[in-house]
Amino acid sequence: EGKVIIERPSEEYDDQKNPDEINYSGVRHPTLRFVRIQSTCQLDDIMDEAHAIILAGGTLRPFSHVAAELFGDDIEVVNAASEAEHQLTRNQDNTSVTTLPCKPKALSSSIQLSPRLTTFTCGHVIPQTNVVTCCLSFGPSSKKLDFRHILRSSGDMIDELGRSLLNLCNIVPSGFVVFLPSYKYESEVFQRWRFTGILSQIDKKKKIYREPKNSRDVETALARYSTDATTSRTG
Repeated sequence: EGKVIIERPSEEYDDQKNPDEINYSGVRHPTLRFVRIQSTCQLDDIMDEAHAIILAGGTLRPFSHVAAELFGDDIEVVNAASEAEHQLTRNQDNTSVTTLPCKPKALSSSIQLSPRLTTFTCGHVIPQTNVVTCCLSFGPSSKKLDFRHILRSSGDMIDELGRSLLNLCNIVPSGFVVFLPSYKYESEVFQRWRFTGILSQIDKKKKIYREPKNSRDVETALARYSTDATTSRTG
């Protein structure tokens, strides 16, 4: 099961053209992409042939979702995964928060859901007292921040995002990390900010590093970012 995505041709970015009228994708010819919706089919052969499989990552919870994706036909496993998720959540809720200067305690849990599936999870090393989550609905010029796929590439939306980050740079000390959903969208945002001058304004407050596409260069970029974030007054 999957879906077909059609990408229409678009002009490559030109500094002399109005970014409001340009799509930055760089696609020169019509492109058809088939995207699989069901991940189960990709693992069927591996699961049939392998003695054991380890899935490791930082986004494998909730367990019930992973179990439904991999063992959708096995109701027992799916139900066990859902119960394990509830159990782990209850354990975390019943654990008191460790406050500084004490060393934060990372909770870990291993649960055998069934003969076919065992889960293991580690707690966060950062205490909850050091974490704050905020949702920003509007930018500095009162424009609603709406990053649905149909709107996120508009010039107005990218500009408002840039102004929001520029304001945050004034209050966030040291390092500042921005996560974007794809390299393609990162390129769109970067080119737009370069054209409008927002990029140079941010660069005056925080030195800008872009994540390399080549994995071999990532460690070097992170090391340089870390050095600037810990030694520079602005980060």
